[in-house]
Amino acid sequence: MSDAPHTLTPFEGVGPYRFGATPADCAALLGPPDRAWESRPLDEQYEQRGAAELAFSADGLVKVTCGAGAQLVAAGVDVFGDPAAADKLRAADPSATEHKQYLNLPTLGLCLGGFGKRKLKEGRLAIAYAPSQSLMISFLGQV
Repeated sequence: MSDAPHTLTPFEGVGPYRFGATPADCAALLGPPDRAWESRPLDEQYEQRGAAELAFSADGLVKVTCGAGAQLVAAGVDVFGDPAAADKLRAADPSATEHKQYLNLPTLGLCLGGFGKRKLKEGRLAIAYAPSQSLMISFLGQV
């Protein structure tokens, strides 16, 4: 992600990254990634673009994961810049579920890690996901 704030549009994408896009689509729009690799067990391709990690499956782009270096806006909330972001997003999504380390916001298509009492070793992260990932993310939320 660039230094510019990117807005999450639930189940459509984050900033210029559209769910369903291929790596070639992203490269045509944004140039080459900073880094690219594959995961054989998951049969996914990944790209690092600034503070964002993009995950591609056979369905195209399915997840955008970003860390605290990103500027992400969801439901009008600055996810990493607002100290009350988790509370505000929880209020914006009444179907939110929270488990040990993750807060899943299924209406927003967003999962937050490390925002609660239990932290992640990576710090805080946000995973915006395509509809095809809803079931998998709901399992992650139970970790």
